[in-house]
Amino acid sequence: MFSYKQALDYLDSHINYEVKPERVAPSLRRMQRLAHLLGDPQATYPIIHVTGTNGKGSTCRMISALVASKGLSVGTYSSPHVEDIRERISYNLEPISESDMARVLYSVSLTEELMQEKLTFFEILTAAAFLFFADAAVEVGVIEVGMGGTWDTTNIADGQVAVITNVSEDHLEILGPTIEDVAREKVGIIKDISSVVLGSNDPLLVSMARGKASSSDLLIANEDFGFSANYGAYGGRYLDLWTPRANYPKVLLSLHGVYQGENAATAVAAVETFFDSELSQQVVEDAFSQLSFKGRVEIIQRHPLVILDAAHNPAGIKALVQTVEEEFFISGKRIVIVGLLKGRDVSQIVEPLGGDFSQRIIVCEPSSPRALPGELLVQQFQKVAKETLLASSVDNAIELAMSMASEEDLILITGSFYLIGTARSILSKQNQ
Repeated sequence: MFSYKQALDYLDSHINYEVKPERVAPSLRRMQRLAHLLGDPQATYPIIHVTGTNGKGSTCRMISALVASKGLSVGTYSSPHVEDIRERISYNLEPISESDMARVLYSVSLTEELMQEKLTFFEILTAAAFLFFADAAVEVGVIEVGMGGTWDTTNIADGQVAVITNVSEDHLEILGPTIEDVAREKVGIIKDISSVVLGSNDPLLVSMARGKASSSDLLIANEDFGFSANYGAYGGRYLDLWTPRANYPKVLLSLHGVYQGENAATAVAAVETFFDSELSQQVVEDAFSQLSFKGRVEIIQRHPLVILDAAHNPAGIKALVQTVEEEFFISGKRIVIVGLLKGRDVSQIVEPLGGDFSQRIIVCEPSSPRALPGELLVQQFQKVAKETLLASSVDNAIELAMSMASEEDLILITGSFYLIGTARSILSKQNQ
């Protein structure tokens, strides 16, 4: 049996494409073999399978909260994590314990010995999640795709409901080169048994989804479900949601951002579809009023106001800038700390954060081999920002921002999950 440290050492001894992404021959054969040796745990509970370029993590958490609010046990598998890898595997929205993580990773390690090929980091974690949920006898599994869909490790599971939040240009170096390629990968999670919920009415996505699902099993945002009201409230937003089955007026969602209203409507439509019935107003209110999500427009400190958000692609950055401008009114200035990974469309990320949005940009490099060199990001910001500084580390960036900020200012920390995780740990310790 592994100790928790031994379990993490075992996991870290395998190749991790999150750290070093590359195109590999598409195949689920190894994952299917591993799952079969484990007894195909992913087939022992019904699954809601979620993919999309942005919003899939929030949508998964909302779906899980709705299922739990109905009184059912729910297992959620998501990625990446912000601070602790146990965040990726949860039971009723609580991270897996260290002892349970060690136990399921040990089981996977024994099974790997029976295989002829070495597994990957994500394959091991996915198998561990499927196994843990089977052992815990969850009544519903909510599974977030890591990247893409068709060839993602999670796609050995068959979703009773397949959810696609949206499609935009991200990970083109792996899933592309075109947006059509990305969309084709996303709709790959649709199986013969799947009812489909689309969180976007983008014509490309709708067309491809219709090619995989019957029209009677397809719900489309703003056509079959959506919101008639979505406005800011203290601590989140108020929503009036509508679906083919019901209306849910004046629901408090304890998350910031207009786009979270879109995710909420998608989550409600997905859960209604799963149960083939409407939800009660109380279930929706209870699920959404107490939601929290690390690193998603998360207020970590006040005076100065410090917000963390792992926006790392153009669509995410635009949504974040809109949220900050519309929901956080300050009398002082905005200071932005940002760090990115290679492979991003830097120009489309830099522009919204510069100009009149911020008075100062502090660039730092995330703790990752894939970190975009700070000097290159500084060069891009100097074209659009009023003032740009380069920090030697995340710690140094936070120290610089704090020394420059008054109590009326806002410090926005955004970019890579690696940056957000490090910054959150530093600030949490400082604020204890």
